[in-house]
Amino acid sequence: MPKALQEALNARLIESGFARYDELAQWLNNELRERGLELRFSRSSIHRHAQKFNRKLDVLKRATEQAKVLVESTGDAEGAMHEALLKMAQNENYQLLYDLSDLPLEPTDRVNMLAKINAGIARIVQASVQSKRWQAEIRQQVAQQAESEAQKQGISKDTAAAIRAAIEGAK
Repeated sequence: MPKALQEALNARLIESGFARYDELAQWLNNELRERGLELRFSRSSIHRHAQKFNRKLDVLKRATEQAKVLVESTGDAEGAMHEALLKMAQNENYQLLYDLSDLPLEPTDRVNMLAKINAGIARIVQASVQSKRWQAEIRQQVAQQAESEAQKQGISKDTAAAIRAAIEGAK
């Protein structure tokens, strides 16, 4: 199905409150016919698509809400959002791996899809490792600054070193 029609169908699903599948199937089939396409969709196929689309919308809503809560509670918009995005991408890739077993694919196609999913997971893991390194570097910089400032304020070197160790160990 052309992307423009898919987007129009999704918009109509939202407008209809994910109902009126008979009307949507009739509208979509008319649009396809007018474009000279042989595709036709039943009420059931529209319903199946609506369920999948609605699940994706729910995931996006939850992720957005979670990201907002993270930002509000931590004050660390960049770090919290980055972690939330990594977790979302990781969950999506694992869901794809799970769903792959249910698809009727040729062995070659299955291997190709699995390779792409695994490459996606590898990129996510790499980004997560980089994020953790960045967080550790920031903690170390903050700890050094805290220790230095503590000594300037007349706090003993031992106490300043303890403050630094506590910050570096914080996660």
